[in-house]
Amino acid sequence: MTIEELLNSYFQRDAKVSEQLDTIERAEADMQPVPKLTISVPNYADEVIRPILKMVAVALPEYEITVPSSKQCKLVNGLFQIRTDKICLGGLSYPTKDDHKLYFAPLFHRKAGERQEVKTLEQLVKLLRAELNKRGLLILPKHL
Repeated sequence: MTIEELLNSYFQRDAKVSEQLDTIERAEADMQPVPKLTISVPNYADEVIRPILKMVAVALPEYEITVPSSKQCKLVNGLFQIRTDKICLGGLSYPTKDDHKLYFAPLFHRKAGERQEVKTLEQLVKLLRAELNKRGLLILPKHL
C-alpha cells in the first residue's frame, strides 16, 4: 500500500465515523430513537504511521529502523518519531482538521527542523538518507 492509499483509507473511515456521530446527535436533538450503529474509530498510529515505518524499515534495512508496537507508537512533541536503534532521525506529523497531509520534520537535539510534505515512500526514504548523511551515518552500499 502507498502512503497516499494509507492516508485516503484513514480519512474515509474518519469521515464515516463523523457522519455516524452526526446521525446520532441529530436523532437525540430531534428526540428520535437513536439508531444502533457500530462505530469503529480509526487509529492513525496503527493505520498510517506503523505501516509507513514498516515500509521504511524494509527500504532501509541497514539502519534497523524501529517499528514500535501499537501501544508505544505515540506522539512525542507533536511527531511520531522515526528512530534507528541509536538515534531519532525525525518524525511524521499528525493531521489537523484542516490539513490532511503528511509531513516529515527532521529532529536534531530534540529540535524539529523545517517540515516537508511527504507523498511517497521514495520521497521519505530520500529525506531520511539526507538526514543520515548530515549526521555522518549514511552507510554506502558494499559494492561502492
